[in-house]
Amino acid sequence: MAHDKKHFLMSQRNLLFVLNPDSGNKDDISQQYIIDYFKEKKEFTLSFFIPDWESNVKEDFSQLLNSHSFDTVVASGGDGTVNFIAKNIYGKNIKLGILPTGSANGLAKNLSIPLSIPEALQVIEENHTQRVSSITVNDHFCIHLADIGLNASIVRRFERQKTRGFLGYFKAFRATIFNQKKAHALITTDDNSIDASFYMLVFCNGTGYGTGLAINPEGRLDDSKFEIVNVKKLSLLEALRLYWGQDKPHPDYAKISSCRHVTVDLKKPIHLQVDGEYLGKTKKVTADFNDLFIDTLVPKKNNI
Repeated sequence: MAHDKKHFLMSQRNLLFVLNPDSGNKDDISQQYIIDYFKEKKEFTLSFFIPDWESNVKEDFSQLLNSHSFDTVVASGGDGTVNFIAKNIYGKNIKLGILPTGSANGLAKNLSIPLSIPEALQVIEENHTQRVSSITVNDHFCIHLADIGLNASIVRRFERQKTRGFLGYFKAFRATIFNQKKAHALITTDDNSIDASFYMLVFCNGTGYGTGLAINPEGRLDDSKFEIVNVKKLSLLEALRLYWGQDKPHPDYAKISSCRHVTVDLKKPIHLQVDGEYLGKTKKVTADFNDLFIDTLVPKKNNI
């Protein structure tokens, strides 16, 4: 009996679920839903945290992490919720789980995490991990994608409107695309400096956007570099090709390069977004690869 008790204690898992009340458009996820899923699984201890973004949420969350021994923190939300958790557990011996209940769920899709909540909970239960890298963009933690130009302008409009999900993104896209102008910048990486013009410059830790656009399909989340995608031309047909086939962008429309550091000096201020959060205009962007990785729960047959 003593041996059985010791085995039980060793296999106990202490999970913290962070439920973002402002995220996405799914109504089938709740604290009780998660409790019901795990109620017969005695090796799990569940805790919950609902962020109040109007209060000192960072301090409250840090105190919670420091006062408990969570082995996994699960983000129930979109890329913004994942970003919040990832930057707070970075460098700690804590795994990251994802319940994709946001509007786009870009990182979850990049990691092949099911959008079905029961299936996503099963991934958390199975406890299979994949190391995931991150970057720092203008002092902001980024675990998925950051960009300047077109998409950041769309995100800005998306945040100001009421319609969410893909339809909301499409409405923001339609209202923005025809007013977009090229930006000009000096781009300095590990290897060289070039003068470039672009409609959008993407700093890719992930492979593509949650909307399905595979902007960087050959990128990996578990390597030691990130990619810069210079979108030189806008083409609806090229965008549809990337949506449908996830082929590499044609070099006439986009140029992809890999690095661990980049500095972008812009001639005029331009919109910036990081992991779906609009951060205003900037005349300079620096992006650096972060040396540590985050163990993230993914499907057993996942291959990123």
